[in-house]
Amino acid sequence: MALAWLAISSLFYYGWSSTIFLVIFIFSFVVNACCVRALGIFDGRNRRWALMAIGIAFNLLMIGYFKYKDFFISSWSGGPGPEFALYKAALPIGISFYTFQQIAYIVDAYRRVVTGHSFIKHLLFISFFPQLIAGPIVHHKEMMPQFERTAARRRLLDLALGISIFSVGLFKKTVIADGVSAWADPAFAQAASGGILNFADAWIGALAYSFQLYFDFSAYSDMALGLGRMFGIVLPLNFNSPYKAASIIEFWHRWHITLSRFLRDYLYFPLGGNRRGKTRRYVNVMAVMILGGLWHGAAWSFVLWGALHGLFLMINHGWRALLAMFGLSAVAHNPVYRVTAIAVTFVSVVSAWVPFRATDLASAASILKSMYALHGGPVIPSLWQKLIALRNGIAGYFDILNVAINHRTSPVSRFENDVSYDMALAVLFYCAVIVFFLPNTYELFRQYRPALTEGDIPRSGGGAFRLSPAWAAALAAVLLASVLQLPRVSPFLYFQF
Repeated sequence: MALAWLAISSLFYYGWSSTIFLVIFIFSFVVNACCVRALGIFDGRNRRWALMAIGIAFNLLMIGYFKYKDFFISSWSGGPGPEFALYKAALPIGISFYTFQQIAYIVDAYRRVVTGHSFIKHLLFISFFPQLIAGPIVHHKEMMPQFERTAARRRLLDLALGISIFSVGLFKKTVIADGVSAWADPAFAQAASGGILNFADAWIGALAYSFQLYFDFSAYSDMALGLGRMFGIVLPLNFNSPYKAASIIEFWHRWHITLSRFLRDYLYFPLGGNRRGKTRRYVNVMAVMILGGLWHGAAWSFVLWGALHGLFLMINHGWRALLAMFGLSAVAHNPVYRVTAIAVTFVSVVSAWVPFRATDLASAASILKSMYALHGGPVIPSLWQKLIALRNGIAGYFDILNVAINHRTSPVSRFENDVSYDMALAVLFYCAVIVFFLPNTYELFRQYRPALTEGDIPRSGGGAFRLSPAWAAALAAVLLASVLQLPRVSPFLYFQF
């Protein structure tokens, strides 16, 4: 009865913003459920393979119609025209996430990994509201055992941990991510309007967006973990300090972990993985990353972002092979090497975020040219000069105190002195301190097992958080500060994808 109530509540939550989206979701689920039931009944490899293909094709057609139809029409025709009218269908929230979960479920049903799950458990697995909108992309082997658990749980502990983790995530979103966005948006807006940024402006905008996206996605991941824990459900870890990665390979083990897992298990491995030679391996890596980029958005800028990460991964694998060839693999454990590798990885990731955020390829190229001094303008060599010799001020930078307290939207006309730059650098500096030197949410709550993990991620022990009055008071203050910002909060960035 509890599972049925939770499933119905999740559907109500999803349908609150749009009844049409709920109808689309239910239609998608019913078709997938019928396909899964048929796979459980029918024998014969050819018949079962055909059922799986039909189920996958249905899901791809659903996401293709709502998310990629106009993109393909525009790309094919060179732009919208009278014979290629764009439909601009509204994108159902979370369709990218629940479609992938249903594809994985169908594939595993074909492999006979999925057996004996009731209709209600299947529905709750797909619709569970903490992860329905923007992930993590959960797997049935993680969720179904929790749904089937009959032993009594310590509900008060789950509730306390859930509220605590949720509070940390809400603070990241309302105070940090939305605060730093005021330094990112004007730079990309100026590039989109045809303006050319100078070196410092381009890097401030790119770094600000990199930190905005980091805290925004980290916030949602924390809030999903917290909400799930309130109901006694432990969701998989989806975010693990990715900017601390010392390679692009490690970055994808830390960023959107469940998406990386899905692409690995249901795309990279079926394509052959690394089992068919190095050339095929690199082709598979590039194909997976381009499709991963396209999954994030229907635009060539997302394809470019995916291709850049595919290129970075190919270089990373090649570099590792080169070190192994000369017997230098142990150098990766050298502290100086690791710090240098983290810096190189971070700069690469920040550079790739530019086309991810930019409105089109032209503005992305313009910002990247400014970041690497390819426009021919002056390069400020030292932060100690406080960037006061800039020629092209960017309209729209806000006083950071007004952003944090009031979210006022009155823009300044230009950087007329170095005070505004001091504030921008201060914001970026404190973001970097949080990102690179402070424990993440999983590490903070680690001894209470806040998330499901795999691989080499520590599973328990050492977390700073304790169930104590002092921590309760601190988290209450964090929650209060977050709630005060709710009237002015912006949507999560991953809702766009």
